[in-house]
Amino acid sequence: MLIPSHGVVMRDPPDAVRQLGTKLHEVMENYLTTAAWRIYFTGHFDDVHVTSSPDPGFLVPMFPVLPIPKAPPWLHFLASTSWYIQADDGKIFLLDCGFDPVPETLEKLAKGGAITGVDGIWITHYHDDHVHSVNAVRRAFGAEFYAQRELLDILEHPWAYSMPALDPSGIHVDHPLSEGEVIQWKGYKLTAYYFPGQTLYHDGMLIEHDGTRIFMTGDSFADFGIDDYCSYNRNFLGNEPGYEQASAYC
Repeated sequence: MLIPSHGVVMRDPPDAVRQLGTKLHEVMENYLTTAAWRIYFTGHFDDVHVTSSPDPGFLVPMFPVLPIPKAPPWLHFLASTSWYIQADDGKIFLLDCGFDPVPETLEKLAKGGAITGVDGIWITHYHDDHVHSVNAVRRAFGAEFYAQRELLDILEHPWAYSMPALDPSGIHVDHPLSEGEVIQWKGYKLTAYYFPGQTLYHDGMLIEHDGTRIFMTGDSFADFGIDDYCSYNRNFLGNEPGYEQASAYC
């Protein structure tokens, strides 16, 4: 018999293991219909541990991909996870500053006259694919760095944290932002918020310009699934800070 630390005594171990395997298979198949794993790992999973499955694997269904909204002409994609807004004088305000080729792309734009400089950098969260190039861009363009106060310590002292996707280089925050703080930048109104989403250390920014409002969240929302495959990256629901704030900001 099987005697677990929690639950009932199981007097038919083969049947109990079979039931457990079947239930785990059903749970995972259901979970994978909403998890982002099927995007990163092609959507087909070999279920080698569940012998009750009639096939060696199962195909995971997917919801239809939502149409990509048309961005206003003042919002531009740069590279990696980075976007930017641009003022009439050619200066830009960078939104996230991820892996290469972010610095190289900015240098090319500057040399070609498409931009005249980088005034500021703001990031959605601390993950390396959103902050890796911040120090390089600051050195090249003299840009000032903005982030919510709740992110200040993990950005400046990442080695003090045991968190996934940390960038090992500390980043000094020039402008720690308070909840609802407004930055008036060359015709743009930028309102900063603490916005836990993919991680607890997360920002949100409402950008208002030329009659259009856009809320930047950086990985907290996706039309292809719940991005919770990394330990301690969670979407905070219920009474926790997070998604419930979206209606207030947008």
